[in-house]
Amino acid sequence: MQPLHFALCLFSLLSGGAQAGELSLGASLGTARGDSGAGDLSDRLRQSGLDAVASSSDDNRFAWQLRLGYAFTPRWGVEAGYTNLGIVETTFTGTAPDIDSFLSASGDIHPNTADGLLISGVYRYPMGSLPQLNAVARAGAFFWQSEYDLDGVTRSRRIKENGADLSLGLGLEFDLEHFDSLPPGITLGLDWQRFKIDAEEIDLFSLGFSYRFSSLASPKRDRAKDETEANATLLRN
Repeated sequence: MQPLHFALCLFSLLSGGAQAGELSLGASLGTARGDSGAGDLSDRLRQSGLDAVASSSDDNRFAWQLRLGYAFTPRWGVEAGYTNLGIVETTFTGTAPDIDSFLSASGDIHPNTADGLLISGVYRYPMGSLPQLNAVARAGAFFWQSEYDLDGVTRSRRIKENGADLSLGLGLEFDLEHFDSLPPGITLGLDWQRFKIDAEEIDLFSLGFSYRFSSLASPKRDRAKDETEANATLLRN
């Protein structure tokens, strides 16, 4: 996959050539929801001349992400990773004289889902009097692929699709290194992201963690040591 090769080359260049940047690794779990409900699918079946209704549609589903990030500054950065928008199941109930014709006609009538590579630019904004809290905005491209299995009583068919679409997101990040019981560099994130798959908008709400392991992170031990030395200097003076 060309986008994957591009992402790997990008992070190799960034991690090898930058001294002041910060690498991070993160994962998140959440729920994805599209805008195609059972009623919308039934209307599309009728418009296609099919005598059937969508009796059930699992539109809310489990979704997850893995991210590799690089921060140029405390505010600006880039991320690349894998996004899986979950599994969708839809049941059609009706009659059809020809199952092959029914499968062909209904092949494009389903809630959309996908998985693939997401590359995003990231901007973080400190939230005033709470230095450990940042507002986060993301914008990028989602290089997705989908597989749909159409199963009839006597026939089945598999449809594969792929594409590239815009992704946008907003979120909050809370730096947990202020808790003495935790190691430095751990961040808790709450995110909303919107994807567009074949003209259907899909919202992803997720909760996740990330770990920073390069020079922009300031370990608590170093800061405490600096503060102790500064206080000792003032006392001596």
